[in-house]
Amino acid sequence: MEKTQIEEASLILETHPEPLIFDKEGLFKRTMDDENFARHLIAIYLIEMSECLKELSMYVERRDFNNISSYAHNIKGASANIGGMALSSSAAKMEKAAIECEYNKIVSIMPDIEKQFDLLTDRIKEV
Repeated sequence: MEKTQIEEASLILETHPEPLIFDKEGLFKRTMDDENFARHLIAIYLIEMSECLKELSMYVERRDFNNISSYAHNIKGASANIGGMALSSSAAKMEKAAIECEYNKIVSIMPDIEKQFDLLTDRIKEV
């Protein structure tokens, strides 16, 4: 019996592993294997994301959905560019929750974003 497209998509989603904490290979591909450039980008990213997470936390406390969405969007993109796929995924969930004004979901995602940033920070220092 032939599988439907929905069944195939469900199977792919079930077997697809969690996003990488740090996609080092992807980062080096985007920086054309320039280790110094990658380190420079990482240094800038870590400084900017530390500030961005503080701001995001402040906006979560204020229930400012527009700024939560904006900061989550920035974290999502910057993290994906640097190779922080798990953090990017968590930020995407927060962005969606902010757009939908789901405060309880936002509050439940914030600790995961902080955790993923800490994990990424530990892994990214290997470069």
